[in-house]
Amino acid sequence: MAQKPGGQDILALDLPRFQTEAVLPVFRTTPKPVLYRESGFSPPEIELDRIALLATVRLRRLDPYHLLRRRAEQIASNSQQISQFARRTLALPNSEQINPLQYAPWHPCEPLSPLLTLIWTWERGLQHRSRSSSSWRSSSNSICLDNLEVAIHLLSPSTGSFQEIFESFRTLVAVWPLRKRLPHTKSGSIQIRWVPGHAKIPENEAADLTTKEGAASIPPAPHKSSYASLKRYAKTQSLSAAQSQWEKVAPQSYQDLEITTSPKRPGELQLNRLDLGHVIAARTGHGDFADYHKHFNHNDAYLLCQCGARKAPLHFFFCHIAKRRAPWPPGPPSEVISFLLGTAKGAQKLATWLAETYFFEDICPRQPLLSI
Repeated sequence: MAQKPGGQDILALDLPRFQTEAVLPVFRTTPKPVLYRESGFSPPEIELDRIALLATVRLRRLDPYHLLRRRAEQIASNSQQISQFARRTLALPNSEQINPLQYAPWHPCEPLSPLLTLIWTWERGLQHRSRSSSSWRSSSNSICLDNLEVAIHLLSPSTGSFQEIFESFRTLVAVWPLRKRLPHTKSGSIQIRWVPGHAKIPENEAADLTTKEGAASIPPAPHKSSYASLKRYAKTQSLSAAQSQWEKVAPQSYQDLEITTSPKRPGELQLNRLDLGHVIAARTGHGDFADYHKHFNHNDAYLLCQCGARKAPLHFFFCHIAKRRAPWPPGPPSEVISFLLGTAKGAQKLATWLAETYFFEDICPRQPLLSI
């Protein structure tokens, strides 16, 4: 409980729980780790660490005159963890430093980021080609690409990830006519050509073979990560931290159902809210069940199913009235229950079965049905 300056008490809200409860149709006593897992949200401490790590990653894309970049360079030189900023800066793996002011913003844009790894292999392949003895006899080289946008912008200035690779590629293209060659060999040039992909064109196959040879060579030490891979590293750190925490705090009922992952987008969220609430209640035991009502002294709760058995998280599977309406597929109960409650596909099948049997409407309602 907190107080305003005037002394009036105000309720200190648990905002993460409030947000997850707004997304999920659950009872208020549902454990907090379950709320995070079922909603796809990250715990606050992990989300804050992710935001801080991404902010630290952006240091790799500041201009050389930025104060934070200068401070980060000083920290990297003395390697003293004297502050939280220093600890986060030193925790980053060795990576490239991009200069966003190297080219004016009106220069042509660079290729799309998913293709940057391919550009790296082409640059390595061109280096391999330039050092090979066959370059003495070659006048011109053609780089055959099956992506039109990359073919257009491959030699354009870059202010994004793999900036050094782009610059190295452009330098290799510029110095190709100056390479060591035989007297009768012309200087030639590097030509970028677009070709249809997967058409078994000899030039394209030869280019792929050369780039694979260059990419297979050992990278120079120390190896630097790209800016794009650094951002992927930050995302991976967040996901692995959430997974590690879930393995530590997962309730026993979830462990019994072998729900060992904490995905960012749980498949169960595709269910409607009513069915999703039934699935989560069956997983946690926090729902319209006899033991739950007895534990919290809900004296007005109705504890029995129409079949006469006490309400329980797994009663839907064993209720003989429901079995007559829609029998379950054959198999050991433990395996069928683990599939229905432990997987997203099983939850979809359970929702379909609940709709066919009207289980929670007619057979096991929250309150007894009124007789006319």
